[in-house]
Amino acid sequence: VACALPDSNLHCDLNPHAHSPMQSVFKLPVAIAALHQVEENKFTLDQPIRFLKSDRILPHTYSPLQDKYPEADVDVLLRELLQLAVSISDNAAADMLLRVVGGPAAVDAYIASLGVKGFHLQDGEDALHRDIKIQYRNWFEPAGAVQLLRRISDNSPLNPEHTKLLLGWMQETPNAPHRIKGQLPPGTVVAHKTGSSG
Repeated sequence: VACALPDSNLHCDLNPHAHSPMQSVFKLPVAIAALHQVEENKFTLDQPIRFLKSDRILPHTYSPLQDKYPEADVDVLLRELLQLAVSISDNAAADMLLRVVGGPAAVDAYIASLGVKGFHLQDGEDALHRDIKIQYRNWFEPAGAVQLLRRISDNSPLNPEHTKLLLGWMQETPNAPHRIKGQLPPGTVVAHKTGSSG
């Protein structure tokens, strides 16, 4: 566990450098890397990305995108993929983003370039679904996760428009209403990206 209170030395760290498996939390760094590439003019938010048959995670995964297009072979706007991955935690959409941005190593390198320590991404959702043991190859130290969240909040590497989009998707997520969101006073603004394992 790690936490930070702005303008304070207060923290609640408990083993903050443990290599905790990320699960779907990796979708947030992937989205940040994708938005950075948009700002580098490699893509646009309204650019169509082909949902390839090879992007499907079979026989089944949590993916409203894959449920809607079980045969794939359709174009999906990059903006929609980002929202699906961050807000809905769509597994197929996340792996498409990972493919588009250049794979795990590219995301690893970009997050490190932000000064965030304790992040390692090696596998996408398809690999995680094939072998549950490899979930431990993707890890994010709690202290590093807090560092990334503070970076987004205090000194975002993204422009104001993209930062607002990202935080909006993190706030609007319907996922895990009984976790952090359900433990705080009503009206508390929570922007989060959950991760779970079966």
